[in-house]
Amino acid sequence: MSSVAPDLLAGFASVLWGKGTVAVPNLLLANYARLGLTEPEVMVILHLLRLEALEGDHFPTPEKLSRFMAVDASRVRELMASLMEKKFLKVVPEGESHRSGYRYSCEELVLGLARLWLSDQAANPSSPQTEPEEGELYQAFEQEFGRPLSPLESGQLVEWCRRYPPELVREALRLAVLRGVYNFRYIDSILRDWEKKNVRTLREAQELEAQFRERRRKRRSQQSKGSEEEWKDDKYKDLYLS
Repeated sequence: MSSVAPDLLAGFASVLWGKGTVAVPNLLLANYARLGLTEPEVMVILHLLRLEALEGDHFPTPEKLSRFMAVDASRVRELMASLMEKKFLKVVPEGESHRSGYRYSCEELVLGLARLWLSDQAANPSSPQTEPEEGELYQAFEQEFGRPLSPLESGQLVEWCRRYPPELVREALRLAVLRGVYNFRYIDSILRDWEKKNVRTLREAQELEAQFRERRRKRRSQQSKGSEEEWKDDKYKDLYLS
């Protein structure tokens, strides 16, 4: 094998890095098979990421994608259709309205990876990638809801764990369960309300909840007293009119 001239090698290195690079999540490469993805489907996703990052093309055609793959456009269409059927790829408006055009979104793929990641942390709470509380929270939510969390819910839980102390997320879950509301939007409203009121610890959240219960008790007591007085007035109405 002939040696490569140093100047030619240097020129190639310049072109290699000058053409740009695309960051590929290691979690995707390590877990795509667990999500039910095939190698050709992953290559479609990687090329979509590449074209978006390096060319700003958010909605490439199958014909364009096929130029970078070892399959023709019809096969690319089949792969994209399979990704859409698996909910890992979808077409969404580019802007607020359809007039701005469309783009491909892999949001559900990200959420699917998030769910796998949280599940792994729950199974291995000593993993240095996350705090043990996060894996325990995942298990607590699935236990209370009586079912596996959806990718969207898993993504929401990841966001909460990054934004709020785990003890507050667990307390919000407890309150929602006590009130019979098994809804992530309701739990999110509790957490956001605490955030607005600068509640940062479990004790502060419990004190705020105690204050709320006391106000509700007084309000009900006043309503009950008013109803009782109204009943007494009705009871003696005929007597006063006779």
